[in-house]
Amino acid sequence: GVFFLVFSLSAEDILFQRNFCAAEDLKGIDRIHGAQIVSGSGLRFTVPEDAVKPHNTASVPLRGDMIRNRRITVSAEVKVALGAPEKRWLGAWLAVWAGGGKGTENVWKRQYIGTGKQDWKKVTFSCDIPDTVTRGYLEFGINGARGTVCFRNLKITADAVLLPLEQVANWGVADRTAGDGKGGWHDQ
Repeated sequence: GVFFLVFSLSAEDILFQRNFCAAEDLKGIDRIHGAQIVSGSGLRFTVPEDAVKPHNTASVPLRGDMIRNRRITVSAEVKVALGAPEKRWLGAWLAVWAGGGKGTENVWKRQYIGTGKQDWKKVTFSCDIPDTVTRGYLEFGINGARGTVCFRNLKITADAVLLPLEQVANWGVADRTAGDGKGGWHDQ
């Protein structure tokens, strides 16, 4: 059998946290196209009914050294007033992308929030980031639908470092031949 062991090496770190109550809450956010802070409603994204491309998002860059080999958790309160999506999985969303060099494992995890009319609700999701990651970002807003979405209390955390030892946990423990001088418990 495989012996699986995981060590926790550090506690939760807050990578990003904004309430979206004032203009300074937009600091550290990239690619904001027309999203605005509205008193009591947080950061509001709007896609007009006549928009040719129903897309309005912003992104938060995530440094590779802060997310590598960690569990990223994203939470926010979201209020939705969107028409029918162009495809069933589009509408309001939160999405994390993390990647590294060519040929390395990438992560793309999105939390579909939906369309229609939804009052404020808390949305949370997590994803594990591989140790090959050099950069990442959180994207949030509207994709493939028209209307408005508001976000407040957005928080991104990186939880304890996970050190999986399943590849080496039993190394040197198994000893098929006692006394042969090739290692294992019986040769000590």
